[in-house]
Amino acid sequence: MSKQTKTRRLPAFSFLSSAFLGLALLGSCGDASTQKKPGAEAHLQNLPYPGGIGPQWVYNGPFARPLENANLFVSLAGHTARVTGLLPVDFDLSTLPYYALPEREGNRTRVTIVYPISTADTRTSPNSEPGAFDAVYAFGRKTLNEVADWGGFPFIVYNGGIGLHGPITPYGADGREWQLLRGRVSHGCNRMQGEHAVELAHLLGTNMRTRVWGVDEFAGTLDATVHVLPEGVYDVYKGKAVDVDYPVFNEDGLPEAVRPQPNAERGVHVFPTWDARELSRFVCTYKSSSGLGRERCNHRPPNRVDARTGGRPVGNIECPTGFSLRTVGTAGGRVCVQNTRVLGPFTSVMVKKCLAWGGAEGCAAKTWNERIALDARGNGLCPDGAFFDNQTGYCAEGVHAFGPFPATLVERCVERGGGPACFSARWNKDFLAAIVNTR
Repeated sequence: MSKQTKTRRLPAFSFLSSAFLGLALLGSCGDASTQKKPGAEAHLQNLPYPGGIGPQWVYNGPFARPLENANLFVSLAGHTARVTGLLPVDFDLSTLPYYALPEREGNRTRVTIVYPISTADTRTSPNSEPGAFDAVYAFGRKTLNEVADWGGFPFIVYNGGIGLHGPITPYGADGREWQLLRGRVSHGCNRMQGEHAVELAHLLGTNMRTRVWGVDEFAGTLDATVHVLPEGVYDVYKGKAVDVDYPVFNEDGLPEAVRPQPNAERGVHVFPTWDARELSRFVCTYKSSSGLGRERCNHRPPNRVDARTGGRPVGNIECPTGFSLRTVGTAGGRVCVQNTRVLGPFTSVMVKKCLAWGGAEGCAAKTWNERIALDARGNGLCPDGAFFDNQTGYCAEGVHAFGPFPATLVERCVERGGGPACFSARWNKDFLAAIVNTR
């Protein structure tokens, strides 16, 4: 096992010297001409493959500002890149996309996202050494050079010339789409879907929303640390091996079932992922006619799925006797109402609002005055301070999912030993996921 190392941050190179360093060392990454084509279709993107000097890509997803205290964990065994960091204090959790997993950390929210990647074939390319690298920098728009057609996607460098970048492999007879061939195919770098490279660069601090980058322009250092795990080691999230919902291919381009497997000591957490077929307006090419305002990606087709749910059906709510279910807000939110009283549960954010509005003891009650409850709730699918949990289909805050839950789920809860909590409207979301996703 290689000894892990900790690198120091880059010295204050000039723009030209920094850019030249990155360009010179990119030769350690793979050449597109050497890539094998898969025998079965991988996930494709409907981002165009123009060839030559790639376009300027713009990010228009829900993460308007970068993460704080960001860390990126790269697993050569699992072909995964997991980014985690703190959301801005005022981030609206009701807009969080389905593939981002939030958790409370003190008075802040930490988010975790996992991207599929191709990794170095370490049998022939010893370039991707393990270690923790905090000398991280980026190019906002990597274009064609003698090494590969980089497609204009960002290039994130963490170990000299080793980094994360777009897929570089065209697909199909006309070569009009990009393809990520997830497996041991790289010569050192980690390839990503193009839209993922754009989002990741933005999450780490490269402005991909209101900035047009020039050809091979150096985008500066990033306040992040990249952790490359030793060969053969899977990334772990809360005691479970990390995987992502994207096919894996072997060195011959054929599908393989080499994924982390659950055992007595460890389960597997499979993270959802997204692509530009489903969320077409998250990443687009820059067009001067659209500008860099909020309409920047309106020249792309509409998103096929709701970014908050990923197309997952929203879980059923079953109000207790005497209450009726009402749709509220502008995004399909639901509450149980009896006359002028709204039934909880209420989020901690809603309670703070209630107290600030002079609710006093009433803020701890199981039902609130309808006007106060709806004002504090907001107009989202989930109440203010909660997020849509893609694992269960219910709104959640921290580790708890919100009901009231239908009788069928209550019965399963009782059968699994949930006890009196089964009849409450606030369940542990991991327990609920086990009930919802198994029969």
